[in-house]
Amino acid sequence: MSGDLSMRVLEHCDPHMALMVIDQLMKTKLYKPEDLAVAEKKVLAKTCLFGRMKGAGMEVVELQKKHTARISTLRKAVVGVEIYTAPLTDDSIAPAAPKYPALLELASLMYQGGEYEDSYTLLEHLALGVSPAVSEATLAQVQWGQMAAGIMLGKTSAVTSIIMEMKTTLRSAGTADWTSTVNDSLWLLHWALFVVFRPESKEWQLLVRTTRPEYNAIVYRAPHMLRYTTCAALLSPVENFSLVDFSGPLSQDKRFYHDDITDFLLTSVYEGNLFKGRELLPKAIALVESDVMLRMVKDKLIKALRRCLANTLVLHSQAFEMADAIAMLRTSPEEADELLYAVADFHSLTLVPEAGVVTIERK
Repeated sequence: MSGDLSMRVLEHCDPHMALMVIDQLMKTKLYKPEDLAVAEKKVLAKTCLFGRMKGAGMEVVELQKKHTARISTLRKAVVGVEIYTAPLTDDSIAPAAPKYPALLELASLMYQGGEYEDSYTLLEHLALGVSPAVSEATLAQVQWGQMAAGIMLGKTSAVTSIIMEMKTTLRSAGTADWTSTVNDSLWLLHWALFVVFRPESKEWQLLVRTTRPEYNAIVYRAPHMLRYTTCAALLSPVENFSLVDFSGPLSQDKRFYHDDITDFLLTSVYEGNLFKGRELLPKAIALVESDVMLRMVKDKLIKALRRCLANTLVLHSQAFEMADAIAMLRTSPEEADELLYAVADFHSLTLVPEAGVVTIERK
């Protein structure tokens, strides 16, 4: 068993997202192929992805008949259904309220069958006419559906907006149904992983900007998420001050969860311990490389880890040998130069190299 946390993440994932993770795991040697095949079948049984189910040796004939028949019934029941599966335009209007139950079910069935684009488009039309004032329950159904289909389609910006809107709604929900609010928050944060850790993403705030109740929910109900919130904080462009703020509660909650990534952050940033940070850097890098959820941003994250240690070196030294810094950061001379000078510039410091030794001076 490796440092991969995918199986824990899958507990709070939609089956279609879970299959994306399993597909990535199949490209690795982290789990036995036969174990992944069993996991795949269990997840597929919760979908209507008939082609893939057949490929996995599953019986689908009766289920496919029922699925197709129900979709046909719903399409006939809703007059003008083709309007709501066409792309939105400036002239698009929301369906009439009585049509919502049937259209929501249709969108769900489309999604279950892998028709993500049609499902997303239909939900876009439904979103035009629903609000908390109309029906909080219906709004939640539309938003969760849009998020799921949007994640499968890679619609990062749209999904981010929905997640932020839902986080605001959950934060204002009060304590009337605290258990439900906590559960929804945990599912939302897990789904956010599929947005945050895409190569092109810059949406780290989805995990970094958690309220204390959200953070408590993570610590007590899903402590493995501390790895991912830590990585999101590392990727944040304002890491030099946000990491210090982030590290405080992380230090207090170390008894609930810690790994080489969280330990690296605590030692190098919160404690300013260069020796321990140097020791933990290769372990943290190895953990990034073994975690499927992090692999898509592996290069960015490893550079962020190195930048973190470079920050500690510059802030807690008067001088250092460049050769030692290169070895410490486990990178090329060129990248070491880039990281060290960027950190120094951020802190208004000047690096003065002479005969292989770099002296640190105030500007």
